[in-house]
Amino acid sequence: MFIKRNKIDLSGVGQLVALPYKNTYEYGKYTPAFLKPLEDTNMRLPKLSALFLTTAMAIGVTGQALAADIGDCGTPEEMTAKLRAEDQRSIASAQRVQQSKGGVVSYKGMIFTSNADRSVGYVLHADKPLGEKANKICVINRVQDIRFSDARKSNNPDSVFLNASDEDALKKCSELVREKKISQGTCGAFNKTIRSLNSAGVKVMFQAFNVTRQPDGSYKPDGTLTTVMGNVNGSLGSESSGYVDGVLGSVLYSSLPEGATVTDSVLAYPKYTEYGVVSLEQQMAARRAEK
Repeated sequence: MFIKRNKIDLSGVGQLVALPYKNTYEYGKYTPAFLKPLEDTNMRLPKLSALFLTTAMAIGVTGQALAADIGDCGTPEEMTAKLRAEDQRSIASAQRVQQSKGGVVSYKGMIFTSNADRSVGYVLHADKPLGEKANKICVINRVQDIRFSDARKSNNPDSVFLNASDEDALKKCSELVREKKISQGTCGAFNKTIRSLNSAGVKVMFQAFNVTRQPDGSYKPDGTLTTVMGNVNGSLGSESSGYVDGVLGSVLYSSLPEGATVTDSVLAYPKYTEYGVVSLEQQMAARRAEK
């Protein structure tokens, strides 16, 4: 995958993520609960530059009253109010890369949020690229127990890997194909994928457990791990060189405990927010203090 002045060629994405994807435009068609085919909802979302400010703002309603849920959509102002009520602030952002069947590439904004203790977070899609005024924001995933990994460093720590073997993961992939939950060639082993991406400078930014709402209104893990990855130190480089693969990332969904993994989204320009860096460093300091 190469980028030249914001024009993206996705032909090499399959090799980059070490999974033999046949149709890159199918990215984003799968949802957790591992895995149900997701019809194309064409959720289109808004500009996020003024959203989820790093200073938490108290709102005179309970978090439960305005609690966001998967599928919720609204204007930037409406979604900001809901998420602020839950003490949600953005921890990372990226441009989500989309490619049509005709090969046309476009960007859409993607924002990742967390509350102060990292117990709950959301994945949001915008209908415009980051930096442009959006009309709508949608919640496409809810997660819990967010665990940062410092993607600014040269390698992933051992803690991001699963205990399952690659053979276990591929066996689960085959099972999912038989059950028609995924297409042939769109699934691979988590650990192998992480190592391959690391060699390309794309490292784990954070991981979390996907949750689904229960009949009583509570949320429980659904057996899916979300891993957000990116080359947060990358840049486009000089105009003379033209091409660079240093601004890439991905969102992975993996079955637990086997580690069967699909790429939900291909990202460009993934970055921690200022608040995300603060939260990351706080969590890292707490882990060091526990040792």
